[in-house]
Amino acid sequence: TVPTPTVAKNGDSWTYTWSGLPKYDNGTLINYTVTEGTVPAGYTCTTTTVDAGGTITNSHTPEVTSVTVTKIWDDSNNLYGLRPSSVSIQLYANNAASGLPVTVSGDTWTYTWSGLPKYSSGQEIAYTVDETSVPEGYTLTEITGSAATGFNVVNTLQTVKVKFVKTDNSAANPGMLSGAVFTVSSTGDCVPGPLTSGTNGILANASDVSEFTVPYGGSVVLTETDAPDGYMLMSGSVTVSVSLTGSVTVTNAGNPVLDNGVYTIAISNTPGVLLPATGGIGTVPFTVIGLALMIASATMLVIVRKKENA
Repeated sequence: TVPTPTVAKNGDSWTYTWSGLPKYDNGTLINYTVTEGTVPAGYTCTTTTVDAGGTITNSHTPEVTSVTVTKIWDDSNNLYGLRPSSVSIQLYANNAASGLPVTVSGDTWTYTWSGLPKYSSGQEIAYTVDETSVPEGYTLTEITGSAATGFNVVNTLQTVKVKFVKTDNSAANPGMLSGAVFTVSSTGDCVPGPLTSGTNGILANASDVSEFTVPYGGSVVLTETDAPDGYMLMSGSVTVSVSLTGSVTVTNAGNPVLDNGVYTIAISNTPGVLLPATGGIGTVPFTVIGLALMIASATMLVIVRKKENA
């Protein structure tokens, strides 16, 4: 037995040479063989003993892993229909992008990267994920989980709160008006109508709800069907639009006023009485009566004059 040497590392081929070994033993040629004592952990060796000059090959199959990401939506099960059809997710290995972003779509909202190397230079790779761009109208709330358990990327729909008040737009009698009734059309029925103004002028629905949540990218259209007593019915509808960046614009009503996180929108009426339109008695009967009185007066005048001339 020849003493066991330590083979120095040198690339992928490590070589060692024993020198000065006896060639014969009692006149018989010595047959030298080489045996690997211990196969390194993580490696396999099909032949651990070879003849002199042979090669012992250690093989290692790198360990692989997989990473799963799931998209979570916080938007009341897409109540307003604003959820996109897909999002883009990037995988990172030790903070460096690993491959191209992948598309996670609405069929399962889940994607799994398979066959990923688990180690690099003997160290376990730290895998993370990130959303390449947040969908409009949403915010990236959090990314939870791990490479071992799977990542959850959470998007939350952004919203604004609004309420409506009915007011008198005349300088002579400013104040809140009751009795106005509006039909409502809104994104995802976020403002369920109809709405009626109470004594405080605030518009509420049959459930007495007066503050409403409107999503980014949503809109609300109110049409007055009944005006307060002594006031003209509004011409045209009130439209409230919320952009995908959260700005609120209003047409046919006052500018929105933000207070304590709620936009208040004042809708005004003008004092007066609107003459009946189609479907009412209108002015025709009054005109006919007036003409009849004029004809009767003229007839009486002619009769009186004839009597005077008789």
